[in-house]
Amino acid sequence: MSLLNINVPPEKVDNINGYLITRQGKGIYRDNILEKVDPRGRKYFWIDGDEPRWETKDSEDTDFYAIANKYISITPLSLNLTNLDLLKSLRETLKIKF
Repeated sequence: MSLLNINVPPEKVDNINGYLITRQGKGIYRDNILEKVDPRGRKYFWIDGDEPRWETKDSEDTDFYAIANKYISITPLSLNLTNLDLLKSLRETLKIKF
């Protein structure tokens, strides 16, 4: 199954530069997990960290770049995470047919 992820920059229509067909960009997170204790003495964990950053500088084909530069981003996504090349290779190596 495939779907289109469409992101529109927060701009007035006249300020949008057009649209780009993009790939999914990578977010860069620097999270810290802090162990704390609530008022009842129970432990809990708080995820804390810097504001996320995204690759944009040399990645003109990403959704992050498109939005940062006032373009509508259209990214085709696939919901199947199977590594099809490795699947085929393993079946061939192990002589398994389906």
